[in-house]
Amino acid sequence: MQTFRRDEKGRAHAGAEAITEATVQATAGIRDDGSTTEEGPVADLVADNDLQLAELSCFLSAMAPAVYAQSNGEDAAIGQHVRHILDHYECLLGAPDGRVDYTRRAREEIIGSCPEAAIGRIDAIRQQIARLREITGDPVESKGEGLRMEVIFTPARTDHQPIQRRLTSTLERELMFVLSHTIHHMALIAVLVRREGTVPIPSGFGVAPSTRRYADQGRSQACAQ
Repeated sequence: MQTFRRDEKGRAHAGAEAITEATVQATAGIRDDGSTTEEGPVADLVADNDLQLAELSCFLSAMAPAVYAQSNGEDAAIGQHVRHILDHYECLLGAPDGRVDYTRRAREEIIGSCPEAAIGRIDAIRQQIARLREITGDPVESKGEGLRMEVIFTPARTDHQPIQRRLTSTLERELMFVLSHTIHHMALIAVLVRREGTVPIPSGFGVAPSTRRYADQGRSQACAQ
């Protein structure tokens, strides 16, 4: 089970085991419209990430392996985009001591070449993410800052003499990042598929929830007029 230590100011930090088993006391979150949720912002972010992964899994279930792995030599194959998406989730979910390094990706060839393998990996990630519903920051000690994490990166200018930098972050912020990252690559997948015309694109695939809401509002206003 995930454990948490507290620093000299009493703030919670991820402990030595993978983040997916965390059981920190849940607190109330606030939605865009000002309403609160009982479970907190992590639960909302978990739900949004799960929605995108479910759509991706359903989309891949109708795709032939040849189409999934096909590359024209200029653009990455659909499978490479999917693998890239899933690698980022696994970096976050398996972060030791709450330290995330998105450059240390597995890059498993089978995930990029076999849609069935990718679907299986998506299912496993969705199960892991679901357990994150139990996590939010403690409002008393973090004042809404959430569960603290560190993100490790190596600046490009230090390639000849690599230097690792560390950024302070939170679980909520990283869930927002992987959500945006997933939608971005799903949009790129949609472009590839439309160009080839090989598989129908579901409505809303690779479209951010905020964009969907904006489009829905526009249609409602047009109907009202």
